[in-house]
Amino acid sequence: MERNFFKKEKNKQKCPRCGEKSLIIQKKCENCGLIFDRLKYASNKEAIKCMLRGEREKIIKTTSFPQDRNKWVAGALCAFLGFAGAHNFYLGRYAKAFFSFGVILLTAIFILLLEPDVQAWLYSTWMVVPCALVFFFWFYDLILILINKYKIPIALKIPSNSINQVDRIIKENKLIKESKSIKKNNKKSKRNSKSEINLISDSKLEDNLNVENNINKIKDTKTTDNINLIDNKNKNNE
Repeated sequence: MERNFFKKEKNKQKCPRCGEKSLIIQKKCENCGLIFDRLKYASNKEAIKCMLRGEREKIIKTTSFPQDRNKWVAGALCAFLGFAGAHNFYLGRYAKAFFSFGVILLTAIFILLLEPDVQAWLYSTWMVVPCALVFFFWFYDLILILINKYKIPIALKIPSNSINQVDRIIKENKLIKESKSIKKNNKKSKRNSKSEINLISDSKLEDNLNVENNINKIKDTKTTDNINLIDNKNKNNE
């Protein structure tokens, strides 16, 4: 059972946008619609430009390193300068980078300007949590980079010669979706028309039955009247 499970997992790929698992054969994610072939044009530099422009909706976070970034460079920066957030600056994770750099900068200023007693008081009260977080992020990020779990922001930088091809694929996918929806609507309309026809036929049958019942009642009343008339004549003759 375990071998079959691992085989199934190897045949699947994880969408970097929504995290949905799909088969390697599939060309796009069924959940969010991301075309997997477009990940060839993923760029961390383009993601950084999108951040600076405020276009965060174009950014995707993935655990696989793009072509314009090197895993071992990021690992070396994290190992030797990770306490200052160097690897986060390199990969565009600026929130964590500025936090680590700010704590280290404050530490350097306190060491240069303040007396040892004041430094000891600060680092035993106010600076305990920030320093602990810096060292935690440092070692935690290093482990994530080594095991390929560190999330890197990327954006799709599509060359001009392949834009038309991508647009064609998107249009084809839209047409397929529209045809599927039309087929579903046709099936629903056919079902509704059949149900309406059945209702009409049922109502006609009920009307016919009511008419027959009324005719039978009229006949019964006529026969009873005729019988009564015959009885009355017989009585008069007597």
